[in-house]
Amino acid sequence: MQSLFEQKYRNIEILIVNDAGEKIADLAALDPRIRTFDREVNAGTGETINYGARQATGKYLQFLADDDRLYPDHILRLVEALERTGCGVAHGNTLIRYERPAAGGGWETVGYNAAIFCAPTDSEEVLASSPVAGQALMYRLDLMRELGFYRDVLLADQELQIRLLQRTDFVHVDRFTNEWLIRDQGHNLARKATKDVPAGLAAMYALHPSENQFVVVNREQTMKNIKARPEGFAFPPVVSIKGFEL
Repeated sequence: MQSLFEQKYRNIEILIVNDAGEKIADLAALDPRIRTFDREVNAGTGETINYGARQATGKYLQFLADDDRLYPDHILRLVEALERTGCGVAHGNTLIRYERPAAGGGWETVGYNAAIFCAPTDSEEVLASSPVAGQALMYRLDLMRELGFYRDVLLADQELQIRLLQRTDFVHVDRFTNEWLIRDQGHNLARKATKDVPAGLAAMYALHPSENQFVVVNREQTMKNIKARPEGFAFPPVVSIKGFEL
């Protein structure tokens, strides 16, 4: 939320959706742009995102998980790119930040990866495994409503990008505008979900079959690479403090 308050682009509404957790109505007092939604029944990540998206009234849509961060120029740069090009999707580069519990309490940064989600989208690559992180993207809302938002699949953000790619170009903003936070603890989703990714990819490929041989080969290689990953985080840090291991 703090990263949203710090955005240079001020003309935004902030929709906060509680998926049947601790009540959040009091958060609306922090900023007049906030609208809160307390849901009584847990619906899971995808449907919670979809619920929030259906409440949006702006021209563009940005998703943000509660443990990720947008840099102050993120919305400004992506809105400018969408307005300038007329594309339906814009995305910036993502810095992955790794944290672990600090000795005195709280969290400390122990590593970074700036080599994964920081390139323009290639259509064949998106059809195999998208190189864009979910919080890096901004969408044109009318197009999202037409396509139906997230589907009930494990890799819902990647599956959505495949559908979007069939309708619009993506514009890449070559700046690091956001962070994906990975914390070194056993219940972290990024660690637990790793073993489920091959099945998620297979389901996504079944939804979007391709006869393009480049795509077929790329998908086969992607599946092979993912199955060969050691247990743990999908993307290890490129730079880390001495002695830090996943």
